[in-house]
Amino acid sequence: YNFANIALEDFNTLLEAYTDVLPAKLIALDRARYETVPTGLETITDDRSTLTKAEVVTLVEWKLSHGTFRPKLKALVNQNDEETIGEVTANAFEPFSKDPRSNAKPALAELTKLKGIGPATASLLLSVYDPDHTPFFSDELFRWAFWSPAKGKGWDRSIKYTPKEYLELFEKVQELCERLEVKAIEAEKVAYVLGKRATG
Repeated sequence: YNFANIALEDFNTLLEAYTDVLPAKLIALDRARYETVPTGLETITDDRSTLTKAEVVTLVEWKLSHGTFRPKLKALVNQNDEETIGEVTANAFEPFSKDPRSNAKPALAELTKLKGIGPATASLLLSVYDPDHTPFFSDELFRWAFWSPAKGKGWDRSIKYTPKEYLELFEKVQELCERLEVKAIEAEKVAYVLGKRATG
């Protein structure tokens, strides 16, 4: 299933398989990441959309459960106070909402001001804010998007988690979403299925 030319039918079949490959212990965190937190953002009636500290901590827990577990990361994130998280997320989301493609880089830079938030976690916060267009910098999505049969370039490809890598992924996902008329969040789930099937 090549990222550049996967057919919509195959894409949808893989998307439907997501719940089958998701471990049962992750269902509650998945619901928070894909439903509860995004819905909360949609219902904010103030002028500025923000995330709460509890929401950010939950998203970090979700990320750690899906990828490499780093016990110190959650403790670092917990060092941020509520006011700072609200201010930083609002500052990132406001310009990003007007033009995600042009403002992905500055939004990422703003969010990484928070303790424990690197480019990958920052992309998760942006993805929750704009799930239709903004990809989460997941291992599986990056490896699928840049997959090559060469040694060390497939599902075992090393990732540096730099803003540069994320912006390259961002563009690739835009192309996929425009070609198939799908959402970035759906591409993330398809990549998770492919990654799990490839690596067990």
